[in-house]
Amino acid sequence: MATKEQQTEKYIEQLKKTKTPVNKDLLETIVKMVGPANYQLDAMFVATSDKKELETVHKKFVMKKLKVDKEEKAYKTLEAMVEKLKDAGVRKKYRAVLYYMLAKKMGLK
Repeated sequence: MATKEQQTEKYIEQLKKTKTPVNKDLLETIVKMVGPANYQLDAMFVATSDKKELETVHKKFVMKKLKVDKEEKAYKTLEAMVEKLKDAGVRKKYRAVLYYMLAKKMGLK
């Protein structure tokens, strides 16, 4: 199993592919939020082609954790971040990376 530092380095590499500036403090917060999913193969990636999984990310992370109250804006932002990862050639999207990108876009500092 990878250490937290090793996982964080993988996240930074993926963020660099998307040309997303990295705020290490924010990334650390997101890694803590993701918790054990950082280390579980079936949970560390987001299946962005699965509408049900995207709906879960939308409801449980964007709406609940980030406290975004504009549902349509939140879903459009989620779709935009997924597209940004795809455009960067990222096939396996780390949950912590997607959450970080969403948090940053929604103004979490």
